[in-house]
Amino acid sequence: MPPSSHSRIAALAAATVTVVGLSTATPAVAAPPTPPGVSTAWRNGAFQLDRHAVVSRANVVLGGPNLANTESLPVGNGSLGAAVWAAGGFTAQLNRVDTFPDRKSPGQVTIPGLAKLVNAPDFAAHLDLYDGVLTETGGGLTARVYVRADTDQLVVDVTGADPNAVQTAQGFLWSGRSPQAQASGSIGTLAETWVDGPPAGGGKTFGSLLALTAGGRDVTSSVVDAQKVQVSFKPNADGAFRVVVGSPKWTGGDAAKTAKKLLNNAASTGDADKAHLKWWHDFWAKADPMRIESSDGSGQYLEALRTIYLYQEASLNRGAYPGTQAGVANLFSFSQDRQDWVPADYWFWNLRMQIAANLSSGVPDLNTAFFDLYTSNLSAIEAWTKAKVPGSAGACVPETMRFDGTGYYTGANPEENASCDALVAPTYNSLTYTTGAEVSLWLWQAYQHNGDTAFLLKGYPLMKSAARFLLSIAKVGPDGLLHSTSNAHETQWNVTDPVTNVAAMQALFPVVASAAEALHTDADFARQLRTAATKVPPLPRTDAATHSQVLTPADDAAGQDVIAYSTQPAAPLNNGENLDLEPSYAYGLIGDDSGPLTALAKRSYDARRFRIAAEWNYDGLSAARLGLASEVKTNLVETTKKYQVFPSGMGNLFGSAGANPYNEETGIVAANLNEALVQDYDGLLRIAPAWPSDWNVDGTVSVRHNSKVDVQVRAGVPVTVVLEAGDNAPVKVRNPWPGQSIKVVDADTGRTVVAPTTAGQITVNTTCGHKYLIEKSDAPFTALPFAAVTGTAATSAKHFGPVKIGLDKPVLANSLAETFNNVAVTADDNTGPGNIDGGGASMSATALANVGVTAGGQVSHGGLTFTWPSQSGSGTPDNTVANSQSIVLGGSGDTLGFLVTAAYGTAGGTGTVVYTDGTTQEFTLTSPDWFGGSGDVAFQAAYQNRQGNTTYQGIADVYFVSVPLQAGKTTSRVRLPAGSAAATAGTPSLHVFAMARG
Repeated sequence: MPPSSHSRIAALAAATVTVVGLSTATPAVAAPPTPPGVSTAWRNGAFQLDRHAVVSRANVVLGGPNLANTESLPVGNGSLGAAVWAAGGFTAQLNRVDTFPDRKSPGQVTIPGLAKLVNAPDFAAHLDLYDGVLTETGGGLTARVYVRADTDQLVVDVTGADPNAVQTAQGFLWSGRSPQAQASGSIGTLAETWVDGPPAGGGKTFGSLLALTAGGRDVTSSVVDAQKVQVSFKPNADGAFRVVVGSPKWTGGDAAKTAKKLLNNAASTGDADKAHLKWWHDFWAKADPMRIESSDGSGQYLEALRTIYLYQEASLNRGAYPGTQAGVANLFSFSQDRQDWVPADYWFWNLRMQIAANLSSGVPDLNTAFFDLYTSNLSAIEAWTKAKVPGSAGACVPETMRFDGTGYYTGANPEENASCDALVAPTYNSLTYTTGAEVSLWLWQAYQHNGDTAFLLKGYPLMKSAARFLLSIAKVGPDGLLHSTSNAHETQWNVTDPVTNVAAMQALFPVVASAAEALHTDADFARQLRTAATKVPPLPRTDAATHSQVLTPADDAAGQDVIAYSTQPAAPLNNGENLDLEPSYAYGLIGDDSGPLTALAKRSYDARRFRIAAEWNYDGLSAARLGLASEVKTNLVETTKKYQVFPSGMGNLFGSAGANPYNEETGIVAANLNEALVQDYDGLLRIAPAWPSDWNVDGTVSVRHNSKVDVQVRAGVPVTVVLEAGDNAPVKVRNPWPGQSIKVVDADTGRTVVAPTTAGQITVNTTCGHKYLIEKSDAPFTALPFAAVTGTAATSAKHFGPVKIGLDKPVLANSLAETFNNVAVTADDNTGPGNIDGGGASMSATALANVGVTAGGQVSHGGLTFTWPSQSGSGTPDNTVANSQSIVLGGSGDTLGFLVTAAYGTAGGTGTVVYTDGTTQEFTLTSPDWFGGSGDVAFQAAYQNRQGNTTYQGIADVYFVSVPLQAGKTTSRVRLPAGSAAATAGTPSLHVFAMARG
């Protein structure tokens, strides 16, 4: 990299910077007229925003019961979490942050007596984000559900019950678990311990404890069987009762004694939610709010996801360990002990958006568990590095780091895909060497925000060790520069000068030197790092057209090159990461004002290989750093539409309602919105640098020096800009209205601290606690009409294209045919209406007839007889894309059968049968792809149809799925699994053609 660029990097990393404003001779640009009706929320020395009202806009509203576990809603306190849904009246799965290595659940809890509430015609529910409480009403009953913020207890407070009807609550585990079940007085417990043994484990004991009790009359506990305990009771005379489930950290001991101490009259204490509500209200008082409006609804929807994210983080990450790893929101898991990926390992790539969002949203304390995970494990990380990367020094932080600081992965041979392990064959993370740099850079960013020397002292040893490691693997080449060979993250393996290494060294070396200087330590090492920073090679280049040529910075002038993944650009790609964007985000080396490097980065953005390829994609954050406002919106909207699949607002990496909810997509939303509105990653405060012009916003973002910036933007133009200073420090600010005259007024004293200037950049010398109004000289926002920022609590589910937050009020269909919403079968001479896959494909009516399946005809399979849709082949809808439709279920027989298929892979989920007595039964309804799979094939067509009355010579399968019904009960209705709102290309969808009883 040219020396001038090295100088820039060093300057960005410096702890203090002397800033001189640009010349006031810059030609003035005429100010655009203020849009009519524009107002300011600044009045009486404060940004007037009703936090309760704005947060409540994002409440998750259920118009109907969330009967499927994939529709569960999250509650938690950072150590204990629960997924709550309405199956059987009430079901909750408890999860803890410390049940390693498999993150086993302490168990599930059911309250059958709440079936009356759930199945009532007037059922309604909402998750109140401001209070951290899920409230359900129906049939005269009300249930308030929350995990106490002050202790590890799940509380269910119920009013309106029949005082004389016996109620029960059960806690249970499942096959594969071997708890000790006990009952003592009013408390039942399930306790289990296990050892984290070899080959990966260190022999430490972990475990889980579920303690169940109730508040009411005549409370007794009992052991139902080896995996289930129960409490029985009558409500109080006023019809109120409380169920409390405790689950503390557990490594063995006296379960009954521990449970009694934890619960300690919690079931009868009237104000159990007092401390809980105070914690949540205090949390929202410090979190940075944001209200967004747009005509297409995208702004409001993304605002809701950002608010939901902050609720999620406060519920996930306040414990000894983060409650999320590999993108999975583990504390909100609902699939018993099933966890995606390796539940013992933390994947930093899938955590960094959360660290960024928490920092810029004013809740940096939620990063404590993340940072402690790495700083507290430094000695173990260094020991692992010494053993697994021979010849190196310092710390290679494993990308998929186990909770104990080692790089083991999983399976019979946990070193086969181990991280930071040069002794195994190159694989995804064996030679990924830059995670330590990333963690260190975020530690430095956090220090820039908090200015806390004690915090930096705690983080510095890791930062120093990460820098020592990068120095140790880099070798001086014939050109005098430091070269290295390792992975380009997970995408290219064992390549020369991977872009991640180059970017990490360029960014980290000056930062660690600055940290050492700030702490007045390691002067020789700091000088060594600053010298090394001048010898880091430039970012690798390749051609935009083929991504295969080896190019150099000399090729920048031609404008056809882009950043390469390594100096071996043609090396195989093993993952879909846009590593050419990493120098912009998250390494902060290239911004929207970096001259030729900005042009290079923008070309790289335009030529990037993977677009909307994962819910963790950082493309929108890179777009924000490069000032590409429209791309910020495009990335956020498209990623949300593709990956946000749960009504809780959470997503799934695979774009379907799979086994686990993921919170990394909401983290991307939050981090991206903050970056688009305010940036100061390099010490320069930028206002609305990439805010989409069709989103109006009122919001606050936290920045360096414990400061906050309040911003209102209308039609792409900043209206209100207030810097709330949290320290005595000079703050560099880029002119929010380029070319126009601005001034800065100290709102606390009325003094003008920056005289009118058209400079592109100014310096505001701030005093802690003061607020600084950054205004247009000739049109100060303080002259605008006043209007506080407020909002109305959500009252219904939110919809945006194919996705939604919450559930709509169910419409009960009299038959499956009433719900048909897709054309899967077409005539060979009229294929136009067909669209089973979102891409215009369909089954052939003729090919189906050739195997005896005709419109309105009978199909027998598995002992049941079905009526094939009479609409089949007519060009009108002939099947239902399953998405929680409720259908009257009459008839007789003990088996319910379905004829189904799926497009774009296996699809399906959990459906629900509702019986006339109010009880429910969950069932699994899934199907392999229509191109063929391992299911029970009811029939198979020999070919398929395509647009333009053409055919495709591939089979088309329809599958049979049966569900046993409960004997002696009468069915009322069936609800199909939650899924896609429509057949969408690239997204799995379940198609239901017929159902029958027998």
